[in-house]
Amino acid sequence: MGITASNIRLVAKALKGRGIKGGSALIYSVLGVQGTYSEVECLLNSEGYPYRRLPESEIVLDAVTQFGTTVHVTTMFRMLGYDTVDTLDLFPDEDPAIIADLNVPFPAHLWNRYDLVFDSGTAEHCFNTREVLGNAVRALKVGGIVMHILPMSGFAGHGFYQFSPDLFAEFYGKNGFDELTIKIELRIGLNAFYFDFDPHRLLPGDFWGIPAQIFFAARKARQVDEIVMPNQSVFELPLDHPLRTGRKNTPLVLLAKMLLPDVLKKYLLRKQFFLGTKLHPL
Repeated sequence: MGITASNIRLVAKALKGRGIKGGSALIYSVLGVQGTYSEVECLLNSEGYPYRRLPESEIVLDAVTQFGTTVHVTTMFRMLGYDTVDTLDLFPDEDPAIIADLNVPFPAHLWNRYDLVFDSGTAEHCFNTREVLGNAVRALKVGGIVMHILPMSGFAGHGFYQFSPDLFAEFYGKNGFDELTIKIELRIGLNAFYFDFDPHRLLPGDFWGIPAQIFFAARKARQVDEIVMPNQSVFELPLDHPLRTGRKNTPLVLLAKMLLPDVLKKYLLRKQFFLGTKLHPL
């Protein structure tokens, strides 16, 4: 999926205030970036991000991208403040710095090496999600940041998987990470919005056809001896908890579901959800 303009703004929000000055970043795949150098500058400025200004001689462009000729992903992350930016891919076509398979554990020389591991639209194309996430844990230094921007709904046929936000909260929470941030990005018409994920609130299953992505970020707080495979903690809740029982329908709601046309039912459910959701434009 690459890194869209709205993704860049979410990344800037997550990294702003962390004082990124130096360090190293590992990027899953050679990702296309939706923006020229000056367009990325404008996006970072709009978020008040203290980006690094690069001389023209250090600006690398990428012509092999779904967005046309744009700034190379390594240049974008150098603008964000990282000194060393390595791309990793299984295929050599786009000249990644590291050729490796995310489906298997990283070799030891990649462990505890990076201050950022970044994945925007790569994990869904890899069969072994366990190792894709596990490799982020292995590659990060303590204090380093992991970021995922991945499809949640509306991307059937795009990759192997669409993900639930619970996966990232449970996995990284059990494997030594803190400062978890989860946002849901929605593409409504030509505009992008996000809202903050609330683990205590049920999400609509398909967002009524609105494409939805997960933005996840967390900090590696400690080293773990062995990577833990979690179970979904919702099943540890009492059987009568709202997250276990789902929405209980009153007789009136059941009658409305029987009698109202599907289009009207979807409209009313969507209206109800968004009335209780604070959307932020991107």
